[in-house]
This record gives sequence, structure tokens and C-alpha cells, in this order.
Amino acid sequence: YGAYLAEIYLMQGDFLTAREELAKTLGRSPDNPTAISKLMDLAERGGDQEVALTLAERLFALQPSRENRADLIRRLFETGRSDRAVEEIQKVRSDILKEPAAWGSVLIALRANGFGKEADGILEEI
Repeated sequence: YGAYLAEIYLMQGDFLTAREELAKTLGRSPDNPTAISKLMDLAERGGDQEVALTLAERLFALQPSRENRADLIRRLFETGRSDRAVEEIQKVRSDILKEPAAWGSVLIALRANGFGKEADGILEEI
């Protein structure tokens, strides 16, 4: 219930208490994806991209969905880990070609981080 209590604190604008509640929740249940996701959002709001990336990696390991992978790739770019982001994109290239709209944020991040040729190459294949 801690992640939901944290949501109430977030709605009230009490970010510190929300963060503390989420940390307690993860102490009791370290693989709680809801708590990880909310803590990741709080880290991003607070400008702590490194913590947000660490939590995104943890969330993707627990729930390897397309959405979580796309979020991880975006965060890799945001923290200057472009090589790793491109590696992740290569792993899902066939999925991107099948459903490009679902990967729009990744294609935008690719272009925004100096990989316009690569983004164009993927778009040309579609």
C-alpha cells in the first residue's frame, strides 16, 4: 500500500514524504514495479537523471515491456550514454520497423542526440 500512500502525498505536493514512503516500500518489497516507477518519476522531477536511469534499468529488468525499454533508451540518451542507447535500439530494430508509432520517442531521441542518419535509415526501411 506504500506506493498508493505515496501517490496521495504526491497529489498534495509533498514530494519528500512521498519519496520516503516509496523508499520504505522498496525496503519491504524491492521488486515493487509501482514503487520503482513512482520513485523514478520523482527522481526525474528533481533533476536526478542518474537515479532515474538506475531505476529505469531496474524496472526494465523486472518488466521488460516495450514501454519500459523505450523509456530506458530515452534515459540512456539523456544521461549521455548514446552508445548503449544505440545498442538497445539495435536489439529492437525489427520491432521498431513493425510498429514505428510505438517507438516514436526513441526515434526522436535518436535524432535529437546526433543520430539523424540512423533515424532516417530506420524510417526509410518502414
